[in-house]
Amino acid sequence: MLGSTTATSGNLLIGQGATGWLTEPVTGDVTITNGGVTTIGAGRVTSADLANTAVSPAAYGSATQVGTFTVNQQGQLTLASNVTIAGTAPGGAAGGDLTGSSYPNPTVAAINGATLGSTTATAGNLLIGQGGSWVTEPVTGDVTITSAGVTSIGAGAVTPPKISSTGATSGQSITFDGTNVVWGNGITVAVVGYSRTAVSTTYTATTTDNIVACNTTGGAFTVTLPLANSVASGHVVIIKDEGLDANANNITIIRQGADLIGANTGFVTSQSITLKGGLNRYYSDGVSNWFLW
Repeated sequence: MLGSTTATSGNLLIGQGATGWLTEPVTGDVTITNGGVTTIGAGRVTSADLANTAVSPAAYGSATQVGTFTVNQQGQLTLASNVTIAGTAPGGAAGGDLTGSSYPNPTVAAINGATLGSTTATAGNLLIGQGGSWVTEPVTGDVTITSAGVTSIGAGAVTPPKISSTGATSGQSITFDGTNVVWGNGITVAVVGYSRTAVSTTYTATTTDNIVACNTTGGAFTVTLPLANSVASGHVVIIKDEGLDANANNITIIRQGADLIGANTGFVTSQSITLKGGLNRYYSDGVSNWFLW
């Protein structure tokens, strides 16, 4: 059955099913003229319209491979693969720190522009900057180094001026705190400047006493040490029989509070001077003990 059959230019008779044939224009991706010439519209062909080729979708080529491709007469890729780069040695003149050398076997002539002087690899030597060049030199002086990189401080090389005083205060000395070598309060050992107090009866030493000069001619008596934590660590107290009578009239030395006295026999609470002209020297740990020395 024929419906509308007006022969509009470029129209076609297109079947409509039960309603028969109708004249219709050709639109969409393709158009046609009344001369039968078809035209694919601009941008009408998408990737979905293209038939797949045998080439796998992927990125080709890398730092060690180059991509190779086969193209047919229609400009289509029909084969793609990677080939490892090998067998081609670099050539030509080298530049920069390799100036004056040629590939494939250049020679290093400088380090970041500083030329290389004598570079003989003598055991234990280092390349040391000379201002404009690098030269092999032995490490000498206070410290030496082996070819295995082991450094050694020479005997007697560390003198007082080379020891940092950072963190030190007046009167401190280098000491070991059980973990590290540090600046700390060592034992004060001095004679000039010691304070002396003469006594002839029971006496409690003050925090400023260094020498307690005892005269027991009139009878035995007791000298009490200051509290260990009331004086600086290393504070010294010397108790001396200046009356030369301690063999007859003993001098007893006792602690204060819960302090202890560290003696040759262990920690005690008291000691005695029983020898004529005898003396006992003690230093404080600044906490709770006095030590005989």
